[in-house]
Amino acid sequence: MLETPSLDVLRQVITSVLPEFGNSALSILNAGGDSVGVEADGQWIFKFPRHPEAEARLRKECRILTMVRHHADLPVPDMVLYEAPRLFSRHRKLPGQFLETVDYILLTERQRDAIAEKLAGHCAALHAIPHDEARAAGATPVEPWMTPEQIVQAAPYLPPDLQARLDPALEFYSRIQPEADEAIYGHFDGHGWNMAFDAETGTLNGVYDFADSGFGARHQDLSYTNWISRDLTLRIIGRYERLTGRSIDRGRVMLYTEVLRFVEFADAAPDRDDLPDRLAALRSWFGEAAA
Repeated sequence: MLETPSLDVLRQVITSVLPEFGNSALSILNAGGDSVGVEADGQWIFKFPRHPEAEARLRKECRILTMVRHHADLPVPDMVLYEAPRLFSRHRKLPGQFLETVDYILLTERQRDAIAEKLAGHCAALHAIPHDEARAAGATPVEPWMTPEQIVQAAPYLPPDLQARLDPALEFYSRIQPEADEAIYGHFDGHGWNMAFDAETGTLNGVYDFADSGFGARHQDLSYTNWISRDLTLRIIGRYERLTGRSIDRGRVMLYTEVLRFVEFADAAPDRDDLPDRLAALRSWFGEAAA
């Protein structure tokens, strides 16, 4: 297991390049397998990659964000890289917190529509980025999900009612043949934990974490806001169709979410501690879909 650098060590790295942060209040935001995140004064985020692969991902994300800012109006991090005494990045924190289901259900119709308008425009702008430009910035195909053969191994751990839901989802997943215009550059991580949301005003201030963005299926990319609410996704789709002139199959978008919920369950089965949470997420999704 990689040792997490102390806050004192990271402060020394930061101030050796940026002495103006010498008296800043620093705190560890997270210490993941790829990077350690540090927040300064509640306004700045520093990211320190922990191994060579993470360094490559950070460089790629910086190039990707530069490209995205050129095309999209919704704010994303303006990331700057520093090479010595070790590689790290800095960007101003987008103001706000996660946008979760409990937040969304409290919003007014006008606030929901305003968020959907922003996210539809963001998706439309990303999907219109020329593939050559995205490849030049470092975009590659998104990481594939489990195969149907892998997912079905988790079937014995599902309650009978959810086992009955698995077969139709896997049938869709196994026979889907994306058309040529399905292949787009997209975020593919557009859930509420990657959003900067102001709960007081009900305003979306930006999105972040583009490390897993890349080339994939249009309908799949439009499915991730289902983690917040099916209602939000449907609002986004209507506006996306108006902006792009493309027809979106709503059922297909929802089926992608079904499959991903089963993928997450299969990833946890049989003995991961978060298996009950994954089961609850499956039940919640099918409950919302039936409402």
